[in-house]
Amino acid sequence: MSFVNPALLFGALLFAVPLIIHLLNRQRYKRREWAAMSFLLLAYRKQRRRLRTENLLLLLLRCLIPIILALAIARPVMHSGVAAAALGSSVHHILILDNSYSMGLRPESAQTPHQRMKEIAGQILEDLGDRNGSKVTLVLAGNRTRVPISEDLNIDKGKATVASLPGPEDSARDLAEALGQVAEMIEEGTEQDVVVFLLTDLQVRAFGEQPEDDPGDEDAAADEDLFDDTVPDLIGRIQESGEVVIIDVGGLANENTSAQADNLQITDIELRTMVAVARNPVSVVVTLRNRSDTAVTAELNLEIDGAQPSRRSVTVEAGAETQEEIAVTFRQTGLRTLRASIADDGLLADNERFMVVPVRDQIRVLIVEGSPESDPGLMDAEHLRAILDPTQGDGPSDLTNFAPTVTDTIAFLSGREDLRDYDLLALANVERLNEAAASIITEALLSGTGLLVMLGDRTDPASFNLHLHGVGDGPMPMKLTGPSGFRPGGNQFHESRVLEPDHPVFSGYVQDLYLEAFQLTPVYRFVDSEPLTSDHGEVLASVRNPDLSPLIVASTYGAGKALFMTSAISLAPNRWNRLDLLMLSLPLFHEAARWLTLPQTDPHNVLAGAELATTLRQRPVDVAYVLPERAGGSKVLVAEDSRSLPGGRYSLPPFRQTDHAGLYAAEMQLATGSSRQPHRELFAVNVDPTEGDLTYLAHSTAKQQLGVETILRNAPSHSSGPAQSGSSDLGIPLLYLALIVLLSEACLARFVSRRRAA
Repeated sequence: MSFVNPALLFGALLFAVPLIIHLLNRQRYKRREWAAMSFLLLAYRKQRRRLRTENLLLLLLRCLIPIILALAIARPVMHSGVAAAALGSSVHHILILDNSYSMGLRPESAQTPHQRMKEIAGQILEDLGDRNGSKVTLVLAGNRTRVPISEDLNIDKGKATVASLPGPEDSARDLAEALGQVAEMIEEGTEQDVVVFLLTDLQVRAFGEQPEDDPGDEDAAADEDLFDDTVPDLIGRIQESGEVVIIDVGGLANENTSAQADNLQITDIELRTMVAVARNPVSVVVTLRNRSDTAVTAELNLEIDGAQPSRRSVTVEAGAETQEEIAVTFRQTGLRTLRASIADDGLLADNERFMVVPVRDQIRVLIVEGSPESDPGLMDAEHLRAILDPTQGDGPSDLTNFAPTVTDTIAFLSGREDLRDYDLLALANVERLNEAAASIITEALLSGTGLLVMLGDRTDPASFNLHLHGVGDGPMPMKLTGPSGFRPGGNQFHESRVLEPDHPVFSGYVQDLYLEAFQLTPVYRFVDSEPLTSDHGEVLASVRNPDLSPLIVASTYGAGKALFMTSAISLAPNRWNRLDLLMLSLPLFHEAARWLTLPQTDPHNVLAGAELATTLRQRPVDVAYVLPERAGGSKVLVAEDSRSLPGGRYSLPPFRQTDHAGLYAAEMQLATGSSRQPHRELFAVNVDPTEGDLTYLAHSTAKQQLGVETILRNAPSHSSGPAQSGSSDLGIPLLYLALIVLLSEACLARFVSRRRAA
């Protein structure tokens, strides 16, 4: 029970007035001895018990009248079930506060759900403030679940923490992690009475994929991870030991109708080409999505390094997605930044998107020659160099993206080449490897250098199996078994089949005609292999023979990527295939080299909440991260030291405070011996675009799917305003009761007075 006007309870003290009058009346007359009184006293003693009972009953009724009137005016509210337990003393109250970025939606002339959440949480804590023995735990459900207050008896501390909460994070996760921690906290605790308040905007995404699914949908059940509890499962676990109060702070959906808020968002920004090279135009593709029922026209701005933006007017149809392509040119090398933005709407977090682009002067390739040809025109390495750089460095910038260097097998096996100076290593029909070369290749891959291997007539399968395949844990994901096929140049040959036409390696084949030509091109011989034995490999194309032996295999290893071709492309007279046609080989090798140049994962572009980390060629010291404006714009020093990695690289100390979108900068000194050189690494942190789907559950649907009886719109007890659902206002019944008691007292007093007068 609680009171709407608790201060008026002091009026109940007026019950003392009739009590004082009664006591004063008992001292009003003095005793006098009188002979005739003995007969009256004898009669009085016979009726004394009845008179005392009547007087006490009148006194009780007169004392009850002010007490009941004070209670009625104070308006007590009787809470049922969850609310009644929530307002009791010695109860553990747990407030789960949804902190995802949809809580920042600002409808016209209204509070954001995040602001209402703070207000309602403050009201709940205010109602608990005068109750001794109540413990409070605050749980922030964002990208990482945080517990700023745990089982604290200081309610004022909880109110101060809620009042000082900043705006919502730009990260987005469902509520499963927070509910899971609360469920474990309750199951491991010893409290008898626990009430969990879940304050959320009821966005569908907050509850995972289950709330909208049909419970009998077998496909949904099959896709569900049986080892993970869903949000309904976790709420059920909490209800086994406590109560759950869900409060809708969004207010968009109602009891029986779901809702969807309008939202225009930027969902992606990417380069049309995989690698950006300075002074070469590249196309930037910005994707916009309109999550509303009407078409929207917006001005799209694209900035490079914060300079004057390029502007485009873009119209996005209702419920549709569109891509706008803008050509840009990076004039400088290094890490450059892109920022795409549109005008602010109700949800600000997804109105801009950032990208960090590593811009190279050229892609540096080391090619190791393995063929025995003396004529440079017939060497496999020279042929590959001519494909990558057809103008030998003298052509326009768009034809000189690659800077290939050719070395012989002896120089490579002796370890004279430093792979840290190159983006890509290519082995062209190399006969065999040794332990030193294998170690160099492995460390280069681990640190992010790409590897291209063309296997040919000189390849020793046993050597490659030993040094690159190992027992299945090496960078080569298949075990070679030896050459196979037909006589080169004869009438018998194999065709091939592309198994992954959408892989970036084939992105240079802009028309299906090129893929068809590739598959029809004769392949005479190839190095056969057993099926892939590693899960980090993928067959992109195979030889069309009864065994479907791999022709092109891609794999990942450490931070780098590798590509294996089982039939070398060559101009030698005994070439194993006719894939040397420029219309096939040039786009294939150019796109393969670009794909191999990129690291396995992009460390510079991540989603909000992810860890920032990358590798450097020199040891970083005195590292500090500069936060974007949305995160406060401050500088945070990192105490953790860097680690040495294989390949002569160093890891940047990880940074985890990325709950807000924007451009982050890691400022440091690079140590080389005793010298120090300033350096700056850039990172783009973006929101998860799926959080921008502002669809909200109807209360009836949420109650059914989540297994709760009531969803409130306000705090269970409010210091002003009507009682909430799930509670009863007892003010009016108490007024009727006061009237009944008053009438009863009047009737009884009249009856007693007339009886005594008679």
